[in-house]
Amino acid sequence: MLKSATATASVAGDDGFSLVEAVVALAIATAIFTALAFALVGGAKAGLLSQQNQQAGDVLNKAVEDARNLTYASLRMRALDLNVGEATGATRSPAIGTCLCYNPTSDTTSGAGVEPLVATDPNGAIDQHVKPVTLNGGNYLVRRYVTVPADASGAVYKRLTVVVTWNGLGKQRTRTYSTLIAESKRGLPLPDFKFTNAGPLSQCRNPGSQTVYTFTLKNNGARDSWAVTNAPVGPSWAYHADMNGNGSYDEPTDTVLPSTAGGPVTGLLEPTTSRKFFAVQTLTGAAAPYSMTTVFRATSVAQPVYFQELTAVTSVQTAPCGAVAVPTTSSSPSASASPSPASSGPVPLAPAASCAPALQTVTTSVNPGTMIRYYPGNSSAGGNTAAQTGMPVVRDGGSPPASGPLYNYSTGIHAAAGRVVDTTAATWTYSMPAASQLKGRGEVTLWAATPAATPAGTTSTPVFQVVLERLNSVGNLISTLSSATFTTPSSGWGCAGFRAVSIALDAPNGGETVEQNDKLRLSVRVTSGGPMRLAYDTAAYPMTMTLPYKSGNG
Repeated sequence: MLKSATATASVAGDDGFSLVEAVVALAIATAIFTALAFALVGGAKAGLLSQQNQQAGDVLNKAVEDARNLTYASLRMRALDLNVGEATGATRSPAIGTCLCYNPTSDTTSGAGVEPLVATDPNGAIDQHVKPVTLNGGNYLVRRYVTVPADASGAVYKRLTVVVTWNGLGKQRTRTYSTLIAESKRGLPLPDFKFTNAGPLSQCRNPGSQTVYTFTLKNNGARDSWAVTNAPVGPSWAYHADMNGNGSYDEPTDTVLPSTAGGPVTGLLEPTTSRKFFAVQTLTGAAAPYSMTTVFRATSVAQPVYFQELTAVTSVQTAPCGAVAVPTTSSSPSASASPSPASSGPVPLAPAASCAPALQTVTTSVNPGTMIRYYPGNSSAGGNTAAQTGMPVVRDGGSPPASGPLYNYSTGIHAAAGRVVDTTAATWTYSMPAASQLKGRGEVTLWAATPAATPAGTTSTPVFQVVLERLNSVGNLISTLSSATFTTPSSGWGCAGFRAVSIALDAPNGGETVEQNDKLRLSVRVTSGGPMRLAYDTAAYPMTMTLPYKSGNG
C-alpha cells in the first residue's frame, strides 16, 4: 500500500523580523534615548545655573541695600582693608591699596573710567569689603567698592559697585551692580515742631497757692506724639489738656494728659495741628521766701533724640507779689528831684508831710491762692494833666512808682497837687493778660487830703466809695466784683496833708473768673464830705490795689 506525502501551506503575514530590521530599530531607539539623556542633563545644568544666578542676585541686592542704609558720611572704605582678600595679577596692577582707585567698568585698577576710592576714614562703614557669603548651600564671594565718580557739573555723590562671583559647573560666574548714592535724609522724617509758652515763664506766688504754666505744642511735621517731662523731677507737676480751648486752667474740666510708659504725652498730633496744656502744682514744703526753677521738656515719641525745652522760674513769698513793700505811714517823705513836666505850668510844690497812722488798714486773705499788687497811675505821668478816667494800672514787677513830685492831676478844677474827686469818680482800667480767678479779700490803699490842705481838713469826715468791676474786651460792664465804703470817724480826718486809708475789696464767695482780655475797672469817688485829693504815681504816695487770685497770674 502506498503512503501519501503531507504538505504545509504558508499563510501570508506569518514571516518574522529579519536581523537587519532588528538592528535598525535598536539603533533608532538608542539615538532617541541618548538625545533624551542629553536633554535631561542640559536641563539640570540650566536649572542649577539659574538657581545660582538668582541667589547671586539676592546676595547682590542685599549688599546694595545694606550700603544704602548707611549714612552718607559713613559710606567709606577702610584703608587697611583695601588689599585684604583682593585678587592679584594684571587686573590688580597696581594694587587697590596702592593706587587707591578702582575701575567699575572693567573690575580693574587701570584703564579708562578708573575712579578714586573713598578710603580716607579708618572708621568707614565698608569694613571687610571682600567677604564670603553662603546662601542655600551656595558659596559666593562679595566685593564692595566706593568710589568718587567724575562729574563735569561738580555734583557731589558716591558710586557703590558690588561684584558677586561664584563657581558654577566648573566655571567662575560673575554678577555686577553699580549705583550712585547722593547725600539725602533717610529713614523717618525729622520731627518738626514748636514748643512755646502761652503765658509768662516767671511767676510770683504765695505759699499754698496753685502755680499754673501754660504751653502750646504745634506739630509742623509728620504725625507724632510728644512726651512731657520736667527737671528736677520733684516736686511733681500734673499736666492737664485745655479741653474747652479757653486758654485757662479749669478744674475739673481740663483733664490730665494721657500717659504712656508712666509719663504724660500730648497724644498723636496730625500735621499743622497744635495742643495746649497746663503744668499745675500746689506749692507746699519749703518756707518762703524761695525760688524754684523748672525746665519743662517736650520730646518726640517717634524719635526721642529730638526735644525742646522751656525754663520757668517761680518766686514764692508771703507778702503780696511784687518785691517792694508798700511804704508805711510812719515816715515823712521829703521832696526829691523832679523830672521836667510834660506840659506847661510850674512844677507843683511837694505836698505836706503825710500823717500817721493810717486811718484804717485791711488784712488780705486768699486760701489757697496768691495776692498780686498793682499800682494805679496817671496816663500822662511827668506833667500836669486834666482830670481823667480810665487811667492805667501797672502790675507790680518789683519796683514801685518812680520817686518824684506829685503833679496837678486836676487842672481846670483845682490848682493843687493830686487828683480832685467828689461824686464824679476817678477810674483806672487794667487789661487781664490771662484768664484768672478772683477769690478772697483784697484791698485798695488810698492817699487822700483835703483840697486846700489846710487845718480845716482835720475836721472833715469824707465818705469814700471804691468799686471794682469786670468789663469785657470792648469796655462793656459784665459784673461788679466788689464794692466797699469807708466813712471817716466823727473825730474827723485829722490831717492837713495826705493820709493813708485801706478799704477792703471782697471778691465773690464762689470766686469769679476774669477771662483773658477782659478788663478790671477800679473806681474811687467821695460820696459826701468832699471833695478830696488823691495822691498816686509817685514813690512818696504809692496808691496800691492788692487782689486775691485762686488761680491764674492776674
